[in-house]
Amino acid sequence: MPLLLAAVTGLTVQVFRGSFEPFLVLVGTAVGLLVVGRQVVALVENRLLTARLQATVTDLAQRERPLIEALLRELAVADGLRRHLQADEDSP
Repeated sequence: MPLLLAAVTGLTVQVFRGSFEPFLVLVGTAVGLLVVGRQVVALVENRLLTARLQATVTDLAQRERPLIEALLRELAVADGLRRHLQADEDSP
């Protein structure tokens, strides 16, 4: 927003004077290019970070799968033991 305000102010001053001041145009162009360059760098960095995050999530999901399977097996064994203990308690 401040960059836009500066550009509008500079353009207004130049229009009322009737001529463009080379220093103002040069500095404005340089600042504009720097801002655009910063945005491009941020975009590229965000894409790289997103790809890295996706790879990490995929890796964690693959590493988690055997743990979930082992937990399900343990739960099945625990349920079997509970049923067995319940059957022992119910029998006279």
